[in-house]
Amino acid sequence: MKKTMFTFGIALILMMGVQSCKKECDVVPKDSQPNQLGGLFNFATFKVDKQGSGIYEYGCLFKPKVNGKVTALSCLMPDIDIYSVVLWDSASKTVLANENINNLDTLKANSKSISPIAVNAGKTYLISVKSVNKRWFNFTTLAGGAIKYPLSNQYISVTGYLWKGTTLSGAPQFPLSKDNSYVAGLADFSFQPD
Repeated sequence: MKKTMFTFGIALILMMGVQSCKKECDVVPKDSQPNQLGGLFNFATFKVDKQGSGIYEYGCLFKPKVNGKVTALSCLMPDIDIYSVVLWDSASKTVLANENINNLDTLKANSKSISPIAVNAGKTYLISVKSVNKRWFNFTTLAGGAIKYPLSNQYISVTGYLWKGTTLSGAPQFPLSKDNSYVAGLADFSFQPD
């Protein structure tokens, strides 16, 4: 029964997106579309478990379908802590935005507004989160096979998942290891189309 209630609660969260913030969070601009990845990794096609521990940088590669701006970074993690969420230019492996997100509510995405970062249609970016030696949500397909990329919505197309073991301190490190059997996290962002 507890697992069913947990699954139902997380499903509602992922479908609702970022609806509210505590005072430690900033409000996402009204014309932005929050929770881009959370809407794709949902309970209709994914099983979600709380798993693991360790210090990793992990996240999803994505391509915008239209030019726009990333206006907020967010994460959905099962434990209360502060998590570093990074928006990367995938080609150059450079950091475009990096925010520490205070993950106070483990049942919904916690968000922080950023100065808008322009992103271009068809260009590949990465949104990642650093675990802090605590659990993460593990997304696997209901059928148990490989995730069939791309996963798409109106504005973005997710093209893959990357991970890397790292250290708790120090600058973010671009993950290089690929895996299509799961997605950990979840790092996310708000998108404002031009």
